[in-house]
This record gives sequence, C-alpha cells and structure tokens, in this order.
Amino acid sequence: MKTCLLSPPEFTPVPRYANYVDVLPGQAWGPRTNADPELVLVIAGQFHYRDASGELIVGPEDLLFIPPDEVHTLTFLGSQAGHFSCIHGELCADGTWASGHYRPVPFPATLTPTGVNPELRELFRRCATAMSEYTHYRDALARSIYHQIWIMLSEYWVTRPASPQLSRRMQQMLAWLQEHLERPISRKDLAREFGLAPEYVNALFKSEIGISPTQYIHRERIMRAHRLLVDEGLSVKEAAAAVGFNDPFYFSRIFKKVMGISPSAA
Repeated sequence: MKTCLLSPPEFTPVPRYANYVDVLPGQAWGPRTNADPELVLVIAGQFHYRDASGELIVGPEDLLFIPPDEVHTLTFLGSQAGHFSCIHGELCADGTWASGHYRPVPFPATLTPTGVNPELRELFRRCATAMSEYTHYRDALARSIYHQIWIMLSEYWVTRPASPQLSRRMQQMLAWLQEHLERPISRKDLAREFGLAPEYVNALFKSEIGISPTQYIHRERIMRAHRLLVDEGLSVKEAAAAVGFNDPFYFSRIFKKVMGISPSAA
C-alpha cells in the first residue's frame, strides 16, 4: 500500500474527541497507545512525556504531538491545578494514520513551542466546545476549526523543521537542506555531504519523518515558493528560480502535485 502525502490544503479532517479542561496534581495517562493522532496544547502547568524515543518536559504554550500506536505516558507535574486541551482525530476522511494510508507534510514536530498565541488557544477551546454541543452543523464546525488548527501548526513546522525528537544527524541534514534549497540537490548530494550511503539516507528519512529526501525537498521548495508568489508577488518563473527549479514547467507540475493548484492560481 502506498502512503498518500497530504499538505494542509489537501486535509479532509475528522476530529473525534476534544477537551479543554483543568488537570489535578498527580494526574497521569498511560502507559497507553492512541488509535489516532493527538494534539495536546498546554495552557498552564508542566507535564512529563515519555515514549520509546525518550522523555520531554512540556510547559505552558507548548504543543505536544502524539502519533497513533506509540506507547507513551503523560504525567502532570504541578502541585496546583493545571490546564490543557487535547484533540484526537484524523486528517483524511478516507483513511487512517495508523494504517499508513496518509502522512501530513510538513511532518509534525513532537514538541512545538508556540509562544503566546491567543488565536491558537482559542481555536482549541472552540473545537472542544463544538465537539461537546449538538447543534445542527456541529460536525462541519468542528471539522473547520480542527483544519484551521492543523494549518496554523503546519506554519510552525515549515519554519521549524527540526523536531527535538529527531536524531542529531537528521536535524543536521534538515538544517543543511534548508540552507541549500535554492540549488539542485539530490539524495546522492546529501549522502556525500554526510558520508553516508544514499540508500541509508533514504531509510533515515522514511523512518524519522515518514517521507523520502526528494519528497521533503520538493515540499519545502514549494512551500517557500508559495510564500514568494503570494507574499512577495514574484512571477512563476522568478519563484521557480528562487527555490532551485531551472525549468518553470517542471516547477509548475511539482507545485500542483504538492499544493493541489497551479502556481498561477496561488
């Protein structure tokens, strides 16, 4: 089965559960696994998170991403009441993450410091409220809010691609790619730079971020090109050249594959 790579405009989100609640001293969840992806936004207090990769302290304004089928434990560390919001759901109406039907691009970081972002916090609160009510358009409203949350978080992950939970080597490779996106890069170039076999580089990318080096490069270039087209008003040819595409027609083909629209329609 081939895994479908989805960018934020391609998501067809299906939220399944959401809360926005107080947490009492000593509360803990797990060891457990989730059936679907989970987003945890910490509002107040500190939490200890443990999975097979290691341990993290998650504090106020931090966003924790927990993939499905990952054995984990989440423990509240505060001596007074804390507060957090959790949302479970899928990003594809016709598939599940756990079954390998899809993966989002950019890939979520395990821990994302969001800073003080009242808009993101409000979206989590609104999603929990929508899920708890039984209005006529409850499901449509919850899907819309959940989609907005993933789009906003994806902006963080586009500009902060190296998760603290990625291996040091992977973080170095992603940082190097970010610095050289404007010139032609192949998997062999990346392997040569880091003294690795191309096949091993491909395996590392697949295991740590769920996509191949070429797919990562294409996604990052297209996201950067989209900002140049929309925010800076560059032409299609100028944006293509700025992110390392010498052939505007090939650029347009990759752009449409990644974004679902042509660059002229961006």
